[in-house]
Amino acid sequence: MSRALATLALLALAMACSGGATAPPTLLRVPDFTLTDQAGQPLRAHDLEGKIWVADFFFTSCPTICPVLTTQLKNLSHRLGDHGEDLRIVSFSVDPHTDTPEVLSAYAQRFSLDTRHWSLLTGPPAEMRRVVESFRVAMGEPVEREGGGYDIVHDTHFVLVDKARHLRGYYPHDGEGIDRLARDTLHLLNE
Repeated sequence: MSRALATLALLALAMACSGGATAPPTLLRVPDFTLTDQAGQPLRAHDLEGKIWVADFFFTSCPTICPVLTTQLKNLSHRLGDHGEDLRIVSFSVDPHTDTPEVLSAYAQRFSLDTRHWSLLTGPPAEMRRVVESFRVAMGEPVEREGGGYDIVHDTHFVLVDKARHLRGYYPHDGEGIDRLARDTLHLLNE
């Protein structure tokens, strides 16, 4: 089966099985990584073990969907309440050439993100591509936009990850997807 078909099959399984009274399915395991956060500190995949986390993929100069995704995750965080260190949000930059720790820090400040529980990550381009694609999501190359600037094709689904670093679901960024993500996150937090 091709990688694209395998990804679609995983996404369909996750969406079909997720959102009920039962736990979302266990899909893939997030591989080891060491990336750099908005404070210039290393964050390893191992550091996230024992925590439930929601991942997304963005870039700071994105004028369209990325601010929407960030706002939705911020609202989700408020909706779920304070779970201390048990719940994290991890945003992976798909533009590591531009998104340095300083740029990520400014983005976090602009959106008033609680970086005690929210990590914005960057790293060497090849490593970012390896990590992002390990979630079985798209990461394109920068393409110039008409009128200036550039765009990068990337996935707009949120990804739920459990305490053992297993992907547990892919969630669209619409209202229904956010509702399912909130239910499944609470389910995992209460296991």
